[in-house]
Amino acid sequence: MKKNTMINNQYKQLGPPKTSFNSFILQLFGSLGGGIFGTSLMLMFFMIGSSIFKPVFNFQNEIGKIEPMFIFLFMAMIFLGSISSNCLSIFLISLSDKEKYQQINSTILQVFVINIFLFILLAPIYLIVNSFYISSLPYVAGLQIIMGSFASLQILKIISTHKYALLGIYSGTFSFIVTIGLNILIYKLFNNDLTILLFSALPITWLVFSILEALFNILYYYIYSMYGTDFLSSELKYGRDTQTLEDEINNLSDEEKEKAYLEAEKDSTGAEFLKNQK
Repeated sequence: MKKNTMINNQYKQLGPPKTSFNSFILQLFGSLGGGIFGTSLMLMFFMIGSSIFKPVFNFQNEIGKIEPMFIFLFMAMIFLGSISSNCLSIFLISLSDKEKYQQINSTILQVFVINIFLFILLAPIYLIVNSFYISSLPYVAGLQIIMGSFASLQILKIISTHKYALLGIYSGTFSFIVTIGLNILIYKLFNNDLTILLFSALPITWLVFSILEALFNILYYYIYSMYGTDFLSSELKYGRDTQTLEDEINNLSDEEKEKAYLEAEKDSTGAEFLKNQK
């Protein structure tokens, strides 16, 4: 009986991490808090910018031409709101399970870097859209917000639970699609108001990501408990991946073995020659 209990405990340790209700609630509030903070920062930036740089934030001057500074202030607003939201959300999520999320400093550093990289990548698109389709700028901003949140969450999952990186990719991809659909729905419900879409994107994105990621973990843990196979573990091997090097050598024909031996002997002779030359 004692032996069976020990085996059962070991079986549970080897499986995917179980998401507790308390951890789920803490992650939910952490994600929402980070999203609200980022939105508040963007709103504050917009209000201060509108009062100090009023002609610029009107984005068109008296003769109807677009103010050159508008796009740069707009990009700065989105970047600061997005990167602060992502870093804070990741930090707050890590507090929900300190045993699971141990490398938080490294994680936040990588989140910071990926958000800068994403901003540099999208900067030319901002400039192109500003020149030809300025009314579509909020769409590019929304894309940056969703992609930044997605990348940040993937970095957290890969660093903290690299064994289940596949689970994070599956849940993150599904959340990414659902988030886009939900933001489009909100855009339509509020009479195509891009301002509401812009300032609601961060909390909605992080809220959806957090809920769906937790639901995926719960569902996968249930599947694992039912079948006893860790399908999405990086340690699980399929097909020829299960073969060892010895198995692969034994499966070679005599001719292939002889050829491999000669090549190995040739490499060994060359390495010995270079060693003597030194």
